[in-house]
Amino acid sequence: MCRPVAPTGRAADSKSAGWGFESLRACQIVFRSFVSSGVSPLSLLSRIRKFLRDVWAELKKVVWPDREETVTYTTVVLVTVAIVAVVIWLADTAFGGGIRLIIAR
Repeated sequence: MCRPVAPTGRAADSKSAGWGFESLRACQIVFRSFVSSGVSPLSLLSRIRKFLRDVWAELKKVVWPDREETVTYTTVVLVTVAIVAVVIWLADTAFGGGIRLIIAR
C-alpha cells in the first residue's frame, strides 16, 4: 500500500519529500516484476529477431551519399581540421612565448 502522506505526519523536507529514507513501494514493485518476469529464451530470441528486422527496415530507408558527396564531405572535414590545427598551434605558440616573457623577467 502506497502512503499518500509522510509516515510521521510531518511536512515534507527537501530531500525525501516526506517519505523518509525507505524506498518508495512503487519502485520496489516495478523492480521485482522486472527481475522476476521469467522471460523465456524463446521469447527473448523472437524479440531479438524482431529488433534486427526493424533495424534492417530502417537501414533500407536511409539515403546513402554517393561517391562524389562522400569525397566532398571528407575533403571539407580534412580542410577544416587542418585549419583548426593551425589556429591552435599559432595560439599555443603565442601564449607560450608570452608566458616565457613573463617568467623571464
